[in-house]
Amino acid sequence: MKNILIILFSLFSIYAYSDNHEKGTWVAAEYHFCNFNDGQDLGDLMRVVGKFNKFLDEHSDKGQYDAVLLQEIYDVDNEWDYVWSGHWPSNEDMANGMQNWVENGGSIQAEFDKVSSCSAIRGYQYIYNNSAPEGKVWPVQYRSCSLKEGASHEAVRELYDRAAERWSEDGLKGGGRLFYQQFGSQQHDWNNYTQVVSPGSFANEATNRALLDELDYSDINGEWSEMVDCTPYVVYAGTYLTNPID
Repeated sequence: MKNILIILFSLFSIYAYSDNHEKGTWVAAEYHFCNFNDGQDLGDLMRVVGKFNKFLDEHSDKGQYDAVLLQEIYDVDNEWDYVWSGHWPSNEDMANGMQNWVENGGSIQAEFDKVSSCSAIRGYQYIYNNSAPEGKVWPVQYRSCSLKEGASHEAVRELYDRAAERWSEDGLKGGGRLFYQQFGSQQHDWNNYTQVVSPGSFANEATNRALLDELDYSDINGEWSEMVDCTPYVVYAGTYLTNPID
């Protein structure tokens, strides 16, 4: 966690997005978009990450948290060197973990600040298809989507739920989630969300590509096109910075 923003907890909650018919699960999440300071590099970051992991172990009673390092695979002209993606499995874990970090993590925060300069956002992820990564490095795809007039987040999530069932039945690999920003230094629109997709491994990516050449998802794609506009995917390589949450 770098450049943590000390914020007041909003009355807006995860349940403002959810309803009783959804099949997925919700987790709290944060993203830090970082550039290395002069003379610093990935080795310096990992040195501090080692101390951060010890901190998590020592304060494991304060809640669960895991983090993934995201680095570009292809040049997409981003303004940052890397992205830190962190996750809490519940609001309680997030609240307790943030409180503990603000109270006890200052010295490690200062070391992170020497390594990188970051901007940050925080919000919630709706996991419509849960799947753990395979191996030490895996591809992660991101794209930004916006609702069209008359569409709702609830209807979009219901479509993702139905699509996830089809993907599972057809043997497609990996998982997906939708990120809704709530706080942060990056501008956002409440009608926007970010889709996060990962096949779990590069081998699964190839398997999925071969299957999709044979499968017909024109009905699902047609419904999507009526409800949302999305940018092309940006592809990152993901690696765990911490022990993953079980």
